[in-house]
Amino acid sequence: MTETQLAIAGISSGLLNLIATVPYILDVLRGNTKPERATWWMWFILSVVGFFAQLAAGAHWSLVLSATSSIVGGITALLSIKYGFGRFHRRDGAALFITGLGVMLSFVYRDPLIAVVTVVLIDALGGGLTLYKTWYAPYTENLLAWQISTVGTLCGVLAVGKYHPAIFLSPLSNFLINVMMLVLILYRRPRVRVQPTDI
Repeated sequence: MTETQLAIAGISSGLLNLIATVPYILDVLRGNTKPERATWWMWFILSVVGFFAQLAAGAHWSLVLSATSSIVGGITALLSIKYGFGRFHRRDGAALFITGLGVMLSFVYRDPLIAVVTVVLIDALGGGLTLYKTWYAPYTENLLAWQISTVGTLCGVLAVGKYHPAIFLSPLSNFLINVMMLVLILYRRPRVRVQPTDI
């Protein structure tokens, strides 16, 4: 891809990520969408770490996705305190502890690739918490937001350009988590009549 095409893909990823936040946050404030607290705090922390790790690895336009993910993650994490799903569980505490440990390891080793791999693995753990919640309560996630975000994260993957693991892994991880969320919501909604308020 040319530099112009990479720029378009990178800017598109950031704009779509921000646009997806609008229906998500509005739905949270209405009490329909209920974010999984630990997931969003993990994603917020990891987005910030991932941004600087990719920056150190030489990323350019794909950084737009990481930057907007940090903004979106921070806003949603704050909202989840009041509007999040259910109560705080041991698994949430364990996931946040692992996040903190992973962040410390990424700073200790000072290697962008190790930092990015750590972020991706813990990112998947955070995504797992939301996937688990969505399996039982698929209507607590906003379908439109995830559809827009999936397209945005695909643009983020395309914005990487030249392949480099430390730059490519984080956008790819974001895209795959979005795809799984989208598929899960579409699959489970017709099959769930009564949703739990806590799991």
